[in-house]
Amino acid sequence: MVLTTATYYIFRFKAILIVTKILISTNVVYILILETAKYIQELKKLLQTPTEITVVLSFLIFPKGVPQLLYDGATKTTVRIFSLLLNIINLLYFLL
Repeated sequence: MVLTTATYYIFRFKAILIVTKILISTNVVYILILETAKYIQELKKLLQTPTEITVVLSFLIFPKGVPQLLYDGATKTTVRIFSLLLNIINLLYFLL
């Protein structure tokens, strides 16, 4: 098979595109690895003793205040979701 100058340049251009895409992909992966390593280092700084680890795990497993209540700023009290639903329904009737 004899390669002409035009086909040589087409193959060369395609090879350059492939190499460029691979370089871009490896750079993105490298940046993600660096960000992950930085995140792990921050976690290691935060969680140095067993008590800190148990506090964080207990918060993640058993968060306090679940489910969180809605806070009405006007009356400064907590309200149930049902009262919010009634207010939305009343607003829709008013708009129609």
